[in-house]
Amino acid sequence: MQGQLTIPYGPSFEALQRSVTPAPDPEGNLETFWHDVYDTVPFTSGTTTQVTFFTTSRATSQLSNLSPAGSFPVPQFFQLWNSYLDVLVAPAATATQQTVFRDVHRLIYGTAVTEGPPSWTFTLANKTYGPWPLSRLHASGGPQGFGYSTGTAVGEVYANNSYPDESWCWHGEITIPPQQAFQVDVRWDAPQTLSADVRLRFGFRGRLSRRIL
Repeated sequence: MQGQLTIPYGPSFEALQRSVTPAPDPEGNLETFWHDVYDTVPFTSGTTTQVTFFTTSRATSQLSNLSPAGSFPVPQFFQLWNSYLDVLVAPAATATQQTVFRDVHRLIYGTAVTEGPPSWTFTLANKTYGPWPLSRLHASGGPQGFGYSTGTAVGEVYANNSYPDESWCWHGEITIPPQQAFQVDVRWDAPQTLSADVRLRFGFRGRLSRRIL
């Protein structure tokens, strides 16, 4: 009938349920999305000469989001695109701002006087890639600039290992399969003396493929 109102009908309740929790794909296809997997380790001033990422379970997901540590579970595959390194150095008052930059510089380059600069390697299935200069790994982000209170310079100063960018790019040429051990190692020729102990966070950005639940 002309002018009759037609009520649009949406999907059924069952269809909505399937879209919220889709059934496993009968052809075995996996869902794929952009992912960032990271791990955080302590660096002890004056003592540490090597740190290893991704092989140890951490206390919270703020320190690492790879669970369990050491490999991806079945049937997850992770295609590598970028790697980054964050130097988690505490901010300093303006009067001691040079310590912030010095600490980051020593971690990335060493003293560059009595030993060579630090390097990093990636190991997958007992096959090692690298070593490469640690300076090729840039930060994922961080504060920029510093501030002052009224009349007195008491602002906080930060330092990063370069600006956030693509850093070390794998271009998707390596894929970590499920249940395959992998790790990242950073080595210094000699202990680096910093103003305080810090933490280092290494991350991979890429595409994670997993089961459609």
